[in-house]
Amino acid sequence: MATTNTIEYITIANTGNATNFGDLTVSRNMILDGTLSDGTKGLFCGGYSNTDTIDYVNIASTGDASDFGNLAAAKRETGGANNTTRGLISGGYTSGNINVIEYLTIASLGNSSDFGDLPTAKSGHGACSDGTKGIFGGGYAASATNEISYVNIASLGDGSDFGDLTRSSVYASACSDGTKGVFGGGGAHPAYVNTIDYVTVASLGNASDFGDLTVARDVTAAASGD
Repeated sequence: MATTNTIEYITIANTGNATNFGDLTVSRNMILDGTLSDGTKGLFCGGYSNTDTIDYVNIASTGDASDFGNLAAAKRETGGANNTTRGLISGGYTSGNINVIEYLTIASLGNSSDFGDLPTAKSGHGACSDGTKGIFGGGYAASATNEISYVNIASLGDGSDFGDLTRSSVYASACSDGTKGVFGGGGAHPAYVNTIDYVTVASLGNASDFGDLTVARDVTAAASGD
């Protein structure tokens, strides 16, 4: 499986192709949703081959990434959710699926610490946040799952049930505008889907249909300008 250290960027307000930003400190793939930002720093956590590396960049300035610290264990296929202070890295895969949630303070360089556990050990799930709740949808447990769980980012503790996606999916990506959380694509290989689901993050409950991607796919990336 090929790896790369390339970082690209787009200006979200303008349509157009991506431009080179810089390079990660380590070539890797399968970071998936293991990315975090407080609006100033952008963090890239873990990846394949399994690594505990956390890199960061200053988003306003193009350039290569620098070392931030380390995860508690080398892992890939994690989920990432954050508020403006704290970032969470959920689940993932080491020698098997794990349920560990780790956290770090984005403004301060350093290693991650234990936050709590997901209800289910899983990898390849989408994650997003409204700034209060972090939610983790889908992924691979014993098989593809539609489970959505959540935590309150400001308080350490285990995840709780939020509701269900409209379909079980692995490698769906997620983003939020601070109100809605959307989960796009995914599937259980080779049955990729183009479905986009959404939830209102402040309110527990099942996801609803939002629309469709232009093509069915998994291992996507998602971002929001809000």
